Amino acid sequence: MPVSAASYYLPAARSGIMETRGVIANSLIDLPTPGGRERFHEDTRLSGVIADFLKQIISYEEGRVSSDEINGIAAVLEDEVLRGEIEVNRPAGGYPEFRYHPQDAKQALRMSQSSSMVSELAPLVLFLRGIVQVGDTLIIEEPEAHLHPKAQTQIALTLARLVRVGVRVIITTHSDWLLEQIGNLVREGEVMKLGKNKTEPATWLTKVEVGAWWFRTDKPVKEIPFDSIEGIEPKDYYDVAEELHNNAVEFQQHLLNEEEFGDSE
Repeated sequence: MPVSAASYYLPAARSGIMETRGVIANSLIDLPTPGGRERFHEDTRLSGVIADFLKQIISYEEGRVSSDEINGIAAVLEDEVLRGEIEVNRPAGGYPEFRYHPQDAKQALRMSQSSSMVSELAPLVLFLRGIVQVGDTLIIEEPEAHLHPKAQTQIALTLARLVRVGVRVIITTHSDWLLEQIGNLVREGEVMKLGKNKTEPATWLTKVEVGAWWFRTDKPVKEIPFDSIEGIEPKDYYDVAEELHNNAVEFQQHLLNEEEFGDSE
């Protein structure tokens, strides 16, 4: 990693911060000084990572950092998942305004008027378009939050694309959809290494690029090694799925028996 590489953190609270950033900023930040710098009050109750995220958002400048590869990933995210564009406007002397412009729509929407999916993913789009550079580390809490299962699998593709261009990605997740897709991307990468792909896949990962750790409240942290069959999902995910399936089968059988009994009368 380059010496100048930086680390950036997208907290789980990013959606709420995006919708209320103006109110938060006005209550925690002094007015601009003559030199144009802004600073947080020393008595702020925000954690360091939340404060850093808020600073990045309220001082955001479109195109401040430019990388064609990472900008391209942001564009795909907007096109395929958000189905619209995140627009940035900075009024004179004010904080930047962010709006969501759906595809084929005539008017853009405020973040507060947009879906939770939009306010969750908007910070990721903004960081990719104007902050994160190749060699940086991007930490995302629960990138699957408020997303449809299909969109969760697409976010896994976004993360893999970032890895491919040289961004180190660290996430926390509770999503089996996300983990299953990452597992498939690793399988695809391992198949590619065997030379069995007809064409080189656009998005893939390898075992050495992916590490997974299982955090439990009553046991030590455990590494989950990649398995070509099981992937990288925690075992208790399968336990929950199996229990749900067994319960569903039992209830269905009771209902079928009742229907058959009713028909026989």
